[in-house]
Amino acid sequence: GCWMWKQSKFFTKINYSQRGWQLRWIEVNKKGVKTMRVMNEGKGLHWYRAFSTEIVDPQKFVIRMRTKDSNIFFKAQNQDVFKNMLRALSLYQEMYDRELKRKERKLRMHDSFVVTPEGFDHLNRLHHLDDHKESDHGHHVTLLDWPDNRLNVFFHIIHLPIKASIHYLIPDCRIPGNENKFFHCIAMSVFFLGIFSYIMTGSMELLGPFFNISPFIMGVVFGAAGTSFPNVFASLVVARQGLGNAAISNALGGNVFNIFIGLGVPWFVYCFLGSSDVNRENFVYTGLRAGGIIFPTFILLVFLLLFVLALICNGWKLYRTHAHCAVLAYACFIGWVFMTSMLTPDFG
Repeated sequence: GCWMWKQSKFFTKINYSQRGWQLRWIEVNKKGVKTMRVMNEGKGLHWYRAFSTEIVDPQKFVIRMRTKDSNIFFKAQNQDVFKNMLRALSLYQEMYDRELKRKERKLRMHDSFVVTPEGFDHLNRLHHLDDHKESDHGHHVTLLDWPDNRLNVFFHIIHLPIKASIHYLIPDCRIPGNENKFFHCIAMSVFFLGIFSYIMTGSMELLGPFFNISPFIMGVVFGAAGTSFPNVFASLVVARQGLGNAAISNALGGNVFNIFIGLGVPWFVYCFLGSSDVNRENFVYTGLRAGGIIFPTFILLVFLLLFVLALICNGWKLYRTHAHCAVLAYACFIGWVFMTSMLTPDFG
């Protein structure tokens, strides 16, 4: 087995180049070619049996594996992996051809069965049917799947109405036939994000005065953490697939979206529809205090500058030390927020 890049049909079809090639663990044995997202864990498992192999680009180490229904493209990381994979695929094809010939001789022994090309097609279909049963079982975990232990079942029942709404209203683009529904998926995802954000904001407005926490802390600490957790999980998923650039782009792009859309659109709407702290003649919001935005924005710019400098100084590579520094810097920022709120109650 080895790590190779496998071309994603879905992301290639929608011209999303960052996810066009995905890192996969590839194993070749007597059963066929097995691909998975995580080695030895069975996540994202696929089996391929009946196929032929050809070299597409020897300079970029690209291999095309033709199956009965589709073409699968693999890209090796170096020449050694490229040669070893070609040798393994060639050995498997020889074994597969011998197996077909053996089954042909076995079928010829039955007088009532005539071996024809259609018969071999039926045999191949049976192979593919076995592949789908073996690889798709437990595949594409959905929100309605029941957990294993009792505690998770308890929370699953509580969240079941929300999970069912998301499951039936947002199409799963991983299912064959739903690839072209990605616009519907994105639109409904944004719709649910808007609903959950509204619920979260309303809850924060009620819990803040109840626990005597200033709106500045509720927004900078709890609100920011709540809205950033989806970005964290998305970055974790793509990072585990070996797509570090996508993880960094997701983190930076998410903040750009939050500032220009998540903040800009509600601000724009409130200037026209808001009742308090709005100049009705010029439609200008006048209720913002300088203390709650100037210094945090300055800190954001400093952190971003230090992050870019760290990338440049290390040859555009990130190490675990950088992660520790980032977590420590955020802890210092949280400490500054609480200290400022206690010493200057009217700061935010």
